[in-house]
Parts: sequence; structure tokens; C-alpha cells
Amino acid sequence: MRLGFDGTMHLEVGAALSELGLPDEALRAYRLAAEDPRLSCEASIRIARLMWGQGDWNGATRWLCTAMLNPNKTPEQEAVLLQELARTPPAPAVAPRRAQAEETTTEEDFDRAFDLTFG
Repeated sequence: MRLGFDGTMHLEVGAALSELGLPDEALRAYRLAAEDPRLSCEASIRIARLMWGQGDWNGATRWLCTAMLNPNKTPEQEAVLLQELARTPPAPAVAPRRAQAEETTTEEDFDRAFDLTFG
């Protein structure tokens, strides 16, 4: 439910819900915030962190790659993204979720993010 909030409000609501220990509700608010082009990178980073907290490494990596491909990311956000991507576990820890292709980052997405980052 959007409640007429703008992206900033969804980002703030997501942070409050996360602090209250309601990660699923926070994820919903952050996903709505991610629809705002100005906030999509920040919201994607917060979604990834929540997913890591829930053990969803694959989903977290997908959101980080989405943020890395965002042309509106700031240099500070790019630095955070690189740090967060460095925390991603090796492939065997991610492999069990590979069966859910719609929720995974494709190899092409990863290659594109890698090329954008490292030239």
C-alpha cells in the first residue's frame, strides 16, 4: 500500500520498520522507495542489507548489482556498493537459490556491472 507517500517517506518508513525488527515490512517500503529514480540506489542498498540479514545472499547481490547499474548513483554510493559486493559469499553459498531464475542476477547483469565498475 502506497498511502500517498513519496519515495523519501517510504525510505524513512522502511528505516523505522527495520529498526523495529520488521524486515519484511521494511523491504516492502524500500521496494516502493526504489521506484523513485532519485532514491533507487539508496533503497537498493538498504534492501540488500536486509536480505543479507535474512540469509538471502542471492537476492542481496541482485539488488546490489541493480544499484551498481544505476546511472544516477553518487561516487559515495558506488564506494558503498563495492564494499557490499565484496561481502558476497562464494558461489556455493548462493547456488541453492539458482533454481529461482526470476530472483537471481544473471551472469550478463554481473558482467555489465563489473565492466562499468572496473572498465
